[in-house]
Amino acid sequence: MARLTEKTLAQSTAITPTTLIHIVYTGDPSQNPAGSSYKAELSQIAPTLGGYQYYSEINVSSAELLTVFSSPVTILPLPGVGKYYNFKFYGEYKYETVAYDISGVRLIDDNTTQMSPSISINQTNDTVVISYGLVNSSIVNSSIRLYGSSDPTVGDGTVKIKIWYNIVDFG
Repeated sequence: MARLTEKTLAQSTAITPTTLIHIVYTGDPSQNPAGSSYKAELSQIAPTLGGYQYYSEINVSSAELLTVFSSPVTILPLPGVGKYYNFKFYGEYKYETVAYDISGVRLIDDNTTQMSPSISINQTNDTVVISYGLVNSSIVNSSIRLYGSSDPTVGDGTVKIKIWYNIVDFG
């Protein structure tokens, strides 16, 4: 039987939140005096290591951006009673042929409290906005949506939201 140190490294595509890993809990001598062996999913250890458990990528079309005030785009749904999101995100604006006639869009909670810097969509080049954590506070059990101060009347670019997040229990 090959030793772990003799194994080939996993391909990056094999590493997902549900990838199984082998852990040894030295505080549990029930299987062996040196510790007990268990399996775990990577998503179980992310909060312990300071990382994020979940990742989502949302492509927002030009049609959705043209109604971003009257119909904000849901980025993350309600997390559940007594829970809230801790997240970081990248907002990528892809310019096409016509800039929008509003300055930008941003992430909001269910009280329309701004939770991120603005993603500028009124320019003629591609841009990226990076945000770690919350810019403002949020209410518990609130969805996160992409929102604009008004519906643009022109524009044809797209926005991609890449968001890494944890669902945190309040209290």
